[in-house]
Amino acid sequence: MYCTRAAIESVAKTIGAVIGIASIAGFAPLCGRTGYAAAKHGLAGFLNTLRTEMEGTGVSILLVYAQYIQTNIDKNALDADGNPNKNEKTTTGNVLMPDEAAEQIVNALLTDERQLLLGEIAKMSWDVYHSDPQTFENIMMEQNRYVLEQ
Repeated sequence: MYCTRAAIESVAKTIGAVIGIASIAGFAPLCGRTGYAAAKHGLAGFLNTLRTEMEGTGVSILLVYAQYIQTNIDKNALDADGNPNKNEKTTTGNVLMPDEAAEQIVNALLTDERQLLLGEIAKMSWDVYHSDPQTFENIMMEQNRYVLEQ
């Protein structure tokens, strides 16, 4: 938010774009990751509201709900107590490679998309969660119950 605030005037002058990388946890619950989900929901609310506020300025706002992308972001992850996280994160479905994710994001930006469901798991999760939240929650709990047992 602070980076966007600092840059938005320049972005508007150059008719640029703001891209936010959220997660499936930005529109649906994720067992054992309450703080993460809250942050991603907040990011979605921020960008969707910013889009309305920037209407007519030429600034594009793209919100990306991504499934797992192969990055090193977990290398320095901390657990709930602030210690290095020793638990390996499990994933659901295929993991996207960064170049594949980047290509889809650039294409969405070039075609003036407001939102991108990045990856098949993201698309399927959106459909299931928005048509039958209880079924989504049951599947998510089954896939991620181990988190609560740690």
